[in-house]
Amino acid sequence: SSDPDIGFLTVRSDLDGVKLKISRLKMIQTKVPEPLYLPLDYFELKYGLYNLKAFADGYESKKQSVLIKQQETERLEINLDRKSVGKALKYSSYFPGAGQMYAGAYQRGMIYALSTVALGALIGDRFTSLQSDNDLLDEYYETYKSAIDPNDINMAWDQYNSQVGVVNDTQQQLMIFAGALAGSWLINIVDAYFFTGLR
Repeated sequence: SSDPDIGFLTVRSDLDGVKLKISRLKMIQTKVPEPLYLPLDYFELKYGLYNLKAFADGYESKKQSVLIKQQETERLEINLDRKSVGKALKYSSYFPGAGQMYAGAYQRGMIYALSTVALGALIGDRFTSLQSDNDLLDEYYETYKSAIDPNDINMAWDQYNSQVGVVNDTQQQLMIFAGALAGSWLINIVDAYFFTGLR
């Protein structure tokens, strides 16, 4: 280019299909599609500092800065590392779906993540209900102990027994939801290890 403010960027990679994003590119060259594909040869940019991000399916993305000088060519080689099944396993252990998203299986990762949030909300709701149910159970028991009239005793006892059933039902629901969460968490870890395509 004859423009004195223009410099050139050449980027290579040892992989096929590597994509490249350049910061501020749309502000400078509105018609250039993003992302760009490597190799990139003598790409024209106005002089200045740019941040680059290279990425490809199944590989760790890599960021790098480059200073473009007037009428000079900057040559870079950006090689990416394969994503690690160990990282996917670690992320899924921390939170269900995170390992799948790291591996690029975003839809499956979102299913695990949303299921975890939903089950967590149900567990929280049942736990709060259990506390309220137990408080009510204690109240009914005190009413039963303080009753003197036979009719009041029978009524208080029936009320107490009914509340025992409510508490037992809430406890059972809590155990079911907790078991479902534990099972989902375990399946998510197995999925991250065997079925993300990183092994």
